[in-house]
Amino acid sequence: MDIPILYRHHQRRGPTFQAHALLSQPSIITIAPANIRVVNTGKDWGVAPMRLAGMEYFCGRGFLTTDGDLWSRSRKLLKPTFNKANLTNLSFLSAQVDTMLQQLPKNGTTVDLQPLFYTMYLDYYVDQALVEAGASSAKSEKGLDNATKLSMIRSLSVQTNEREYIRNQILQGMMASQETDGVLMYWSVLRLYPIFPLMSRTALKDQKLPVGGGPNKDLPVFVPRGILVVMSYYALHQDPAVFGEDAEDFRPERWDKIRPGQWTFMAFGGGNRACLGQPKVLVEAAYVLSANGCKVALI
Repeated sequence: MDIPILYRHHQRRGPTFQAHALLSQPSIITIAPANIRVVNTGKDWGVAPMRLAGMEYFCGRGFLTTDGDLWSRSRKLLKPTFNKANLTNLSFLSAQVDTMLQQLPKNGTTVDLQPLFYTMYLDYYVDQALVEAGASSAKSEKGLDNATKLSMIRSLSVQTNEREYIRNQILQGMMASQETDGVLMYWSVLRLYPIFPLMSRTALKDQKLPVGGGPNKDLPVFVPRGILVVMSYYALHQDPAVFGEDAEDFRPERWDKIRPGQWTFMAFGGGNRACLGQPKVLVEAAYVLSANGCKVALI
């Protein structure tokens, strides 16, 4: 699906419309905040019908691929990884930032930061997810102690002894989080380039969207069981009514004057499946930006 073209479709056809992909059942495409709220907060919308079959062989059953009790268990087990101690301890990240900064050219030439950030955050995730005492990349005894306390594998292992289950959660955590900081850094803004430009949910039972039907698009829309609702966060974040007539431009200072509602800015999702790591990501992004600012002279 061509995401920029999808935005043009919304401009022509309105916030909610039906689309048919080749040889597939119809889908409902929406950027209406009222619909996004219902889909993200309702318990009868899920991801397993569209994700599990294609992803289970690689990363098993976890918070990205399941619904209901299985999803709830995975999310509960991962919560301790994002506690306050992990939020404020940046020892792993500091080491990776130092390594990345050492790779910057000293002669002032232009450098592509994207691969550097990608590698840095991949190494950082592996460190914080897997490193334990005795197998640590930390350089001090204190670092080893931190590794034991902060390791995702240790956090999960004290809650369950199911090794395959632990492996699945770590893989899915990597898939969900490894790009977030990197994109925030090298694209500078999650509004214009959201990590998940499209987010979909399947109706697990017959459902109803509050708006999008009728000639004025203000009547409810019936959604039969099994139908996919696709939410274009990319198009949502281009709405001039929320972000200004220059919504397609990179202008960070717009945030001094606007306060988007909860369902009009979805960089970290919302509702039941909102990103657990949002506070952690923002702290890490601030740290990386400040570290780069201290190292690199502004021109």
